[in-house]
Amino acid sequence: MHHISRWLLTKCRNGEHAALKILNSDFYNGGHQIFELEVMQRVTAVHNQSTHPGRDHVTYLKNHFELEGPTGKHVCMVMPLLGDSIAEKATTGHVMRIPPPTVRNIAKQMLEALDFLHNECGVIHTDLQPSNILKDDQGQTPQEIDDLVQTHSSGPEFNDPSMQFRLNDLGIACFVDQHLTDNIQSEYLRAPEVTLEAPWDPSVDIFSL
Repeated sequence: MHHISRWLLTKCRNGEHAALKILNSDFYNGGHQIFELEVMQRVTAVHNQSTHPGRDHVTYLKNHFELEGPTGKHVCMVMPLLGDSIAEKATTGHVMRIPPPTVRNIAKQMLEALDFLHNECGVIHTDLQPSNILKDDQGQTPQEIDDLVQTHSSGPEFNDPSMQFRLNDLGIACFVDQHLTDNIQSEYLRAPEVTLEAPWDPSVDIFSL
């Protein structure tokens, strides 16, 4: 089975680190209906001119380009480099729980992120889960990130209630007025209306949260 996408760590010409997401041409430019680039372009356009607090808690597009390969053109998207997801940190740290003050902070930031997506961008994430909520490492210097990469460190524990997080991976996100598919959300976080195959709207993201 082909991978839909691959993530790579890259360093830009200015020395900053970034995440590079490469979409498999078999999916994005093939016979599969998917519009991740279009969703990211809308989110980024709104992000660049909005003052909504949620704009700081959703990933965005730094750049994009196409790469020609043996199977066709691969769409490549350059995004901010983010840290561990809350799923990774909760299961790989010494303590198997994230402190309640940090959880409250994450919940607040994700509500702002979803309000930004739903009401400013007209986008539904459809796959909100712990693995898609990542620590925002953009405040770290290139040297600090280099040190983390070289030592394979996951960075500090999530014990600072002021930590910043971003909602990541809009790979199966859709527009409010244009749904990609009705087969959305992780099974254990699926809204009742989706399970019942009834009409659904942005509120499905709130159920997952």
